[in-house]
Amino acid sequence: MDGFLSTLAGPTHKAQTPNMASTSPISTCSSSDGTTLADIGAELKRIATAMVTKDDLTHLSSKLHEAIKTEMAGLKGEVKAQENRTLQLEQKAQTAEDHSTALKRHETATGGS
Repeated sequence: MDGFLSTLAGPTHKAQTPNMASTSPISTCSSSDGTTLADIGAELKRIATAMVTKDDLTHLSSKLHEAIKTEMAGLKGEVKAQENRTLQLEQKAQTAEDHSTALKRHETATGGS
């Protein structure tokens, strides 16, 4: 591309008016590697269409936010279920401990019979 730009800098090129056809001398002028202004324009257009826009990022951010919210809701549900199971286990353990204590008191009161 440097060769192309240095070719354009020479005194033989004249400024073109915007309404000229795309086959004007400046658009068909090529560098030492054969790159034309039309080739560069097409490449720039391809790059520009592939670029991420603010709308793309906004949309992506919104989708990501929704996905995270969905995952968090699922995780909250799982944590709540585990919390309930833990509470049930703690209650059962307390009941078993209460029964064991009552049994020990009974054995002590009755002399182990």
